[in-house]
Amino acid sequence: MGLLERDGRVVTKHLPRNRRKDLHAEIKANVEVGSTVNSDALPSYEKMPAEFIHKAIDHAVAYVEGTVHTNGLENFWSLLKRTLKGCRPFQLNAIPCIRS
Repeated sequence: MGLLERDGRVVTKHLPRNRRKDLHAEIKANVEVGSTVNSDALPSYEKMPAEFIHKAIDHAVAYVEGTVHTNGLENFWSLLKRTLKGCRPFQLNAIPCIRS
């Protein structure tokens, strides 16, 4: 699970399940009361605790609706995977590497 503060820090934690009670517990532990929580349309995010404003984006319909999106965290996961797997630009099916 990952939580991204817009233009801020990222908090990650491995959760054995993505069930509602587990996700909501992590949100309560790491997100300031009164904050807006943007998520994808995973049903486990439904019925967010009342102390948070919850907005969801259904990726089957759109990736952005106004300010509601998960692009920052999606980018974080992409960069993390690239760092862990490495980049091999001349190998088939490899993650391309950007060299400066």
